[in-house]
Amino acid sequence: MNLYNNKIIFLWLLTLLAVLPAMQAQLIISPLVIDQTLSLGEVINVTINLTNTHNFTIYNITLLDNPFATFIQADILNPNQSISVPLKINASALTTTTLPLTFKFLFTQTIIEQPKTVNVNILSTSFSPSSLTINMLDIITWANTDNVIHTVTNVDGNNQPNQQIYPNTTFSFTFNEVKTYTLVDNSIGFSMSVIVQNNTKTIFVNNPQLNKQITLNLNAQLPATQLEIELLNVNFNMTYNGKKEGILKIKNLGSKEAVNVRFSASKWIAFSKTGFNLNGNDETFTIFTIKPVILTNGETGITHNITITTECTNCETKQNSIGVFINPANITDVGLGNLTVEQLIQKIRELQEFLALANFILKENQTIYLQSPIQINLSASDALNLTFRLSRVETKQDEIAERLNPVSFAFAEQVRIMNNTLSRLIGLEIDSQQREIRSRVLWTFALIIFLLGLVIGGYFLFKGLIKKKQAQL
Repeated sequence: MNLYNNKIIFLWLLTLLAVLPAMQAQLIISPLVIDQTLSLGEVINVTINLTNTHNFTIYNITLLDNPFATFIQADILNPNQSISVPLKINASALTTTTLPLTFKFLFTQTIIEQPKTVNVNILSTSFSPSSLTINMLDIITWANTDNVIHTVTNVDGNNQPNQQIYPNTTFSFTFNEVKTYTLVDNSIGFSMSVIVQNNTKTIFVNNPQLNKQITLNLNAQLPATQLEIELLNVNFNMTYNGKKEGILKIKNLGSKEAVNVRFSASKWIAFSKTGFNLNGNDETFTIFTIKPVILTNGETGITHNITITTECTNCETKQNSIGVFINPANITDVGLGNLTVEQLIQKIRELQEFLALANFILKENQTIYLQSPIQINLSASDALNLTFRLSRVETKQDEIAERLNPVSFAFAEQVRIMNNTLSRLIGLEIDSQQREIRSRVLWTFALIIFLLGLVIGGYFLFKGLIKKKQAQL
């Protein structure tokens, strides 16, 4: 019993050893992962290695369609053969993607064709058709369409088939041997030829489960270029409430286009042009405007360093610095208390405009530029500073009132009186316009009535004249 079990186990192991290589057989492709960083439009060839570990030959190795890789077909790869072939990677679009590359191949498979039946007519002087090529196991059926007896007789070997066929009857024979038959009609003497070929056929097939897949990690980016930034003036001297302009020269040192060239500043600066493309080996200029936001005496009489940052999609970030010296000014360091009413209203308006657009979401160093009746350029820190000081204006009215001089109070009162007067004048003007419109409507209506009366009177006068004329006649 133990000997029998050992034999069973031995046979099972042999079977497993025979099956495992077939299960592990595959088309091996290396490398399995391809990592490439390319410039937009760049095309490169990557060498891949193909090894056939199947026990059969594979044909027409091709790459399934994808937008970034192409492969010249490998026509044939014998068992245990390896070849190296180029894989073309094309950065045809801006992308960062991971995509599978699937290789498929064909192999041969033998199939047995299904038997078929062929009809032959026996005429008075011939078989029709008189020659045939058929597959093994095909059937020929002869039909005697003549009025005499005919035969189908094999002149070779075992005389099969050999059959008399009476008028209006048939005879069928299955050909199960690969060879050429010569068949004659012994009654008349005519003959026919039948060539019998193998009924197996070799075809090319693809099994999707045998396809091989590798991975392409592609980073297709804009071709890099380099910008050169030149400030035509790096030192500025100005008053705390003044405005000055500078010029920034931008040169593209590379041959590729610089995409989305843009500028930002740490504070106070607005740019006339930003967010543009610059052709290779080209240059351009942009004007920037410096408008300080100075609220305290401590911010005057010193040089403020401002950083200008230049960026683009396909180049390195550049930073340049300018120095802005603010001339000494008599600005107290107690907030907005010593501003005149006009200055105070202007600062409040600037803050309201800024807050309406910025919405307190700016980063600390981010700067914006507002196109408004009063052009302002505030950083987030400026906004917070003004917010704090405005809160003092709103919550400490007495303190501010003590700091405002009588002229400021008089100015504020005059503004109030002028507003009231202007409102009354506007109201009077509107009433006057409305009265004038009503008067014009009445006069127009009266004129229409008058003209209508003239037309009706003329009509009756004309009619009376006609009747008078008729009476005279």
